[in-house]
Amino acid sequence: MATAAVSAPTGSGPSPGPGTELVRGQAFDVGPRYSNLSYIGEGAYGMVCSAYDRENKIRVAIKKISPFEHQTYCQRTLREIKILLRFKHENIIGINDIIRAPTIEQMKDVYIVQDLMETDLYKLLKTQHLSNDHICYFLYQILRGLKYIHSANVLHRDLKPSNLLLNTTCDLKICDFGLARVADPDHDHTGFLTEYVATRWYRAPEIMLNSKGYTKSIDIWSVGCILAEMLSNRPIFPGKHYLDQLNHILDDSADWLLRCHCSSPPPHCCCDILLFIFILFFLVWVCFCLNAPLPMSTSPGFLGSHSSNPLCSGMASGINQSDHPPFCFLFLSFSLGGEDR
Repeated sequence: MATAAVSAPTGSGPSPGPGTELVRGQAFDVGPRYSNLSYIGEGAYGMVCSAYDRENKIRVAIKKISPFEHQTYCQRTLREIKILLRFKHENIIGINDIIRAPTIEQMKDVYIVQDLMETDLYKLLKTQHLSNDHICYFLYQILRGLKYIHSANVLHRDLKPSNLLLNTTCDLKICDFGLARVADPDHDHTGFLTEYVATRWYRAPEIMLNSKGYTKSIDIWSVGCILAEMLSNRPIFPGKHYLDQLNHILDDSADWLLRCHCSSPPPHCCCDILLFIFILFFLVWVCFCLNAPLPMSTSPGFLGSHSSNPLCSGMASGINQSDHPPFCFLFLSFSLGGEDR
C-alpha cells in the first residue's frame, strides 16, 4: 500500500503508554479502539499497519503520518486529508477515522484509518499475468474512479500500479492523494503547477516539456501506461532519468507495439490489437485535453460468464458482478481474444 508520510521516529524514546503498540520500533498510539496491529509496509513517508477495529469488528488499515518536520509534507498531508474527506466513491479509498493528539502542542503524528485492502496492482503484476477479463475490469474501475476525481476538478498526478489497491473480490480503489491538487479549468494555473509530479515511468511528456501548464490528460497518460503494463507485465517506458524517459516515449512506442514485450506471445497478442488499444487511449487522452466528457454507462455486461477466473491463489470469486463495464470494454475484451493468459 502506498504511503504519504515522513519517516516516523523510532521507539528509542520513552516506553509506550496505555493504548500504544510498538510495530517494528515505531509507536502506534491508536488504542483502545484499535488493537492487534500487524505490519503491512512502509515507504519514504511512513508506515502502514493493519489493526482490529473493536467498534465495527473488522480489520482496517492505519497509516501513521509524521509530516510536521517539513512544510511540503504538511501541505501534502493536509491536501490529501481534505480531498479524501470530501470524496465518496467505491473506487477511491476513503477515510474512516482520523486519530491525533488532543492538543496542537502534543500533536507529532497523525493516524489515518482506511479500509484494509489485501494487495495492490504492483505486487500482483510481479507474481503473475492477468487474464483479459481482469485487465478489462481493472481498467474500467480505474477510469470510473478517475472520472469521479476529474469531475471535482482534481488532478491525482501520481497514478501508478502501487497506488491502485485490490482486495480478494477484485475491487479496486485509487489511493495516495499526496500529490493531488485542485485545478479549476476556468482559471489559468500556468506557473502554479509543480513540475515534479507522477513517478517517472508514468509521467506524461507535457509535464517534462511544459511543466507549468498541464491538464487532466496527465492522469489519462498514466492510465495508458498502466494498461500497457497489465498487458505485458512490464513497464512500457522504464526511463532511468529525465532524458532517457523522453527517449523511451519518442523512440520505443512503435517498437513496443510490434514486440509487445511478450516472451511467448499468444496468437491474439499482435501489433494490430495493441495499435487499436494505443489509438483508443490516444482518443480518450485527446478528449480529456479538450475537456470532453467521458461516457461511463453501467449497462449489464459480459463479465458474468467469466466470473470463475481466479485472480491469484487464495482469491475467491474474481469479479464483482454488481457493477459491470460499459460496451466499449466488451469490445476491448473481444479484441484481446476473450481468453485467459
